[in-house]
Amino acid sequence: MQNGEQVRLGVEHTGELREMQTDITQRLGITEDGYWPHVTLGLARAGFPRSDAEAMRLPTLDAPAPTLDMQQEMTATDFRILVKRPLT
Repeated sequence: MQNGEQVRLGVEHTGELREMQTDITQRLGITEDGYWPHVTLGLARAGFPRSDAEAMRLPTLDAPAPTLDMQQEMTATDFRILVKRPLT
């Protein structure tokens, strides 16, 4: 990982996620190829080796996420929410 790089946690790619993503992006006129569901944990404040990333403690499931947000990346650190869809 390099300083300023996004730290992302991949999420299991299910048919339900694929359907939700397609439904949302088609309405916005966006064509996605190779959709990879993930959660952005944040930006790295400093560079660190791959072994540290592999040893990172992952968040535990406490409850389902309240929403699924589709965001557009404006810059490396700024995003605009295009769609917020409740999951509960």
